[in-house]
Amino acid sequence: MGAYFVLAVGYSIAVPLAETPDESEHFRYLQYIVLTGQLPVMQPVYENNDTLEAHQPPGLYLLGAALTGWIAQDPADNLPPNSCFSFDPDDDGRQHAYLHRPEEWPPQRGVYQAFQLMRWLDVLFGLGTVWLAYQLGRQVVPGDARVGLWAAALLAFNPQWIHITASLNNDVPTTFLGAAILYLGIRVAQSGGYGPTAVLGILLGLGFLTKFALLAFWPLAVLAVIHYPLSVMHEPLSVNREPITDYRLRITNYGLPLFYKLLLVTLLPLLVAGWWYWRNFRLYGDPLMWDVTLAAKGSVIARTAPFGLADLGELVVMHFQSYWLWFGWLTVKAPGWLYGAILVGVVTAVTGLIYLLWRRHLPVNWLAIGFCALGVTTIYASLLQYAQSINWTGYQGRLAFAAAAPLAVLLALGFYSLNRRWLGTAVAAALFALAVLAVPLIILPAFPRPQIYQPSPDLTRTCIRFASGLQVEAVEAATAVKPGEWLPVTVYGYGLRDTAVPQTITARLIGRDGQVVVQTDALLSWSQGEIVSTTLSLPVALALPARGVIEVGMVDETGQWQAATSATGRVLAIPLGVQMVKIAPARPFSAEPEVETAVNFGDLLQLAGYDYDAATQTVTLYWQAIAPMTADFTTFVHVLDENDQIMAQADGQPQQGAYPTSIWDVGEMVADDKPITLPADSDSIHLAIGVYLLATGERLAVHTADGLALPENRFILPLHRE
Repeated sequence: MGAYFVLAVGYSIAVPLAETPDESEHFRYLQYIVLTGQLPVMQPVYENNDTLEAHQPPGLYLLGAALTGWIAQDPADNLPPNSCFSFDPDDDGRQHAYLHRPEEWPPQRGVYQAFQLMRWLDVLFGLGTVWLAYQLGRQVVPGDARVGLWAAALLAFNPQWIHITASLNNDVPTTFLGAAILYLGIRVAQSGGYGPTAVLGILLGLGFLTKFALLAFWPLAVLAVIHYPLSVMHEPLSVNREPITDYRLRITNYGLPLFYKLLLVTLLPLLVAGWWYWRNFRLYGDPLMWDVTLAAKGSVIARTAPFGLADLGELVVMHFQSYWLWFGWLTVKAPGWLYGAILVGVVTAVTGLIYLLWRRHLPVNWLAIGFCALGVTTIYASLLQYAQSINWTGYQGRLAFAAAAPLAVLLALGFYSLNRRWLGTAVAAALFALAVLAVPLIILPAFPRPQIYQPSPDLTRTCIRFASGLQVEAVEAATAVKPGEWLPVTVYGYGLRDTAVPQTITARLIGRDGQVVVQTDALLSWSQGEIVSTTLSLPVALALPARGVIEVGMVDETGQWQAATSATGRVLAIPLGVQMVKIAPARPFSAEPEVETAVNFGDLLQLAGYDYDAATQTVTLYWQAIAPMTADFTTFVHVLDENDQIMAQADGQPQQGAYPTSIWDVGEMVADDKPITLPADSDSIHLAIGVYLLATGERLAVHTADGLALPENRFILPLHRE
């Protein structure tokens, strides 16, 4: 237990926060309770959920809220996802699914402190499960403590089990409660008693409040209650040494106590957990809320084809490997030979179990063995049923951890059957060595510090993987530049493999009409796993005001653009635009319009006035930004006749979209040319001017300088042809 505790605390620090499956969503569940004082509601639309784990029973999260509720948690500090992450376990790229900050390193504060405390709470649950595995082993072979000791060791030194129990996950209290239910079930089956039966009922209720998987253990509790009186009723009764065969007396002696005990394992779980399932029924029409969960997460987890033999084979392989060692978000694997060695050990243990069943050569407690076997069987039966409607995400080994303790007992018993002296100890020692070595050899290389904190999460993510073996993860550049200034562009990369010769990386600025304003190259070299950063300075000379684009690419020795893909393997068009940049005017623009107006549009824009050039038939609108804008608005000029009918019109973003409103600074003046064709024979012509969002067609409200709202959200004035 001490060795497990040290290993688990070490794993909880070595593995960055949120880098085990669903850990971030489990934390959001806890955080939602802390911040709102309510349980999250599962929404059928994926994007509308505060946490995608809202379908989980709330036991762990309610306990966690009580433990961490005193900590100030700002959701803004939650870790953002790493867009360069790939689920491919054979991927050469970096393994972290989230972008990390140095503040996560102990001692933490806020969100990170709450996260770490919850991890350590799960470590305590794991510690209790190790003790229960020992006790289950002592039940199986009462006369020899080695089976219990080996079972505890096989569980405590399973690297994957340490990895999960050192994280925030409701699988961890599930392992503890599953082991506790089986241990107490064996005691009730052997000796009865109202006290142990009542505790068993309470444990069942807590299990039902922790994870749906433990519903599979309810029949085992009923079986435990039934077994004791049935076993006793088969023994001969006697009074004054005379046998009694009156079964009415037997029913009186054992029937009513059996009924009361059945009530304990039936009603107590309902009293503890029934409110949660009744809530689900009222909210979703389903106590297990399966339909709404599948609707919300279906695009990620739902099976798209019937479960077949190929799927069964994939389930067996993936489940076995991820039961023992498959870290991170199922992305950090061990060498293949190691899984082969573990398989040899498991097959050896199973052989020992078969030998025990055949020869019955050991003094064992067959009742305890039967309950352990039933516990493992029920969990795997429910997992197989789960896999009928869930894709590979349902194959994970941790989903069977509710039976981790009894499975460790059965494996230990198999080794004991073949060799009572040293075999179990040797296997446990090998597993311990693997658990220790996994930290420096597997975990730390996958999540190296300080590399996982670079580049900053605030930077634009690019995730370009070039053929030469460089992954450009992020680009940092100024958001605006003027002609005559330098534009520094810093590229942050990561070496996927060593370079044989220096490689050329290119950054360029694209301006109005797709013209290359400036381009700069630099030579780079790197080794596998190395963090690379370089700054390319672009001298911006003459350029028209525009929303520019920074493009990044690499060229090969022939001067051709290197092929590149995204983190998920999608082929990218190179060079790739990685960031927008405002190419501002060299000097602020000021206007003296022929017709002055001063009309307000949505408290965002002011129309200062307009000009009309009869030679080119162009209306020039002079806009001024009076508030920050994030949207690209479309402006329009409609030519109206005396009947308010549109005779001509010009709609479009300012300067033909080259200088959109989202990049304007507050106070900036911008000229917006609108070409229109006017009918020559019309004397009474008016202009209607407005602003709207192209996506919705919604116009900005229009007010005159004295606050008068104009109808139809447009400003109408006569056209001066001079």
